[in-house]
Parts: sequence; structure tokens; C-alpha cells
Amino acid sequence: MGKNRTIPFGYMMRNGAITTNPAEVLAVLTIFSEYMAGKSLNEIAANMGVPYSENVGWNKNMVKRVLENDKYLGTDIYPQLISEEVFRAVNERKSAKATSLCIVPDELQAVRSITVCKECGKRLFRTKAELWDCRNNECHSYLFKLTDEMLTGAILNILNTVIANPTLIEVKATVSKYVKSSEILCKQADIDRAIDNGTKSAEEIRNDIFLLAELNINVVHTAMFRRKQLC
Repeated sequence: MGKNRTIPFGYMMRNGAITTNPAEVLAVLTIFSEYMAGKSLNEIAANMGVPYSENVGWNKNMVKRVLENDKYLGTDIYPQLISEEVFRAVNERKSAKATSLCIVPDELQAVRSITVCKECGKRLFRTKAELWDCRNNECHSYLFKLTDEMLTGAILNILNTVIANPTLIEVKATVSKYVKSSEILCKQADIDRAIDNGTKSAEEIRNDIFLLAELNINVVHTAMFRRKQLC
């Protein structure tokens, strides 16, 4: 097991004082240079020849910490390794890159990890265009992707249904196998055809998806009612 660092990468203790570590200083300069050249954090981490600490390799988070460490600008304790101009340029680039990424709104963070593709069951991803899609190449391509509004609308419909029918979340409630009705199957097929052929507008397809969600919820209601009658 490797030892955790007690002082930042690039420095070492000698005669009771913090001084530079030549091999690590070169690595720090390389990290800043390669990041400005366009390499990703993962790429930089994979090519590091100097270990981060004893028997400890690099990962993107370690590279990120180096790029953000303002001690490299020099303090009363730490000698300067990076010029203020280079440090500012690197972190401005990093900030600009971060803002260009797809940021999931707070209200959708909680459901991000459990929003899955109906075909493969893998997690859906939110694109920069604020659309949700599956990245599994083996799945049917989504010509019509979910919007944030559609996803939050479907979630609110389900939550409102549970609020109105709290027995749906009873701990002791038994779970029966879900079977799609012919009406649900027909509606799903209709939506799929509309998506494939472009015969309906985005608004019409969205309304159909909401209707399909309501049909599925009604199936749950019916199953719950029947179970209560049997009890």
C-alpha cells in the first residue's frame, strides 16, 4: 500500500524545510503544458512517468488537484513552480471547459442514475442540447429524444398519483408481475411508429408519452384495487 502525501506534489522536506523535488517539478510543468496543449485529465494521468506518491499511480482527480493548487504560485513556505500567467491561463481554460459540459439541473440530479433505457436497461444520458438518450449502439436509435420538461412531467404525474394513493408505497404491499394491456401495447407501437416515420410533431408525441404513462399507472391502480379486494 502506498503512503499518502503530507505535502503537495512537487515538493519535499529537507533539513526541516520544504524545498522542490526536481523530478516532481518537471512532472508539474508537464501537467500544465499538456493540459494547455489540449490533453484531457485522463490522458495526462495515463502518461505520467513519476508516481504521485510511493507506490501510488495517477488518476484524473490527482491531475486536477495539481492544476488547481495555488501553492505553485509561491508562498512563504512553498517555492514558486508555476508563473501566475500560466496558472491563470490553465484555470481559465478549465473553467471554460467545465461550463461547456452538460449540467443536469438540481431537480433532475436525484433521478439521473435511475433513468434508464427501455430497451437495454442502461442509464440514459443528458446531452448538451438538454435531451435524454441512450448511448448503447445496440439499442434502437431515438429519433425523438426526451426533453427535461417531458421527464419532469412524467415524474410529477407519478408522484401526484402516489400522493393521492399512498397505499401504492405500503411496505407490506405485495408485488405482482406487470403485464401490459393491449391498449398500452397499441399506444406504445403508435408512438414508436410516429418516432420512426416522423408522422407526428414533437408536441403530439410528448402528449402520447404522457398518455402512455397514465395508462401504465392505471394498470397499477387496478392491480392494487384487486389485491385489496382479495385481502
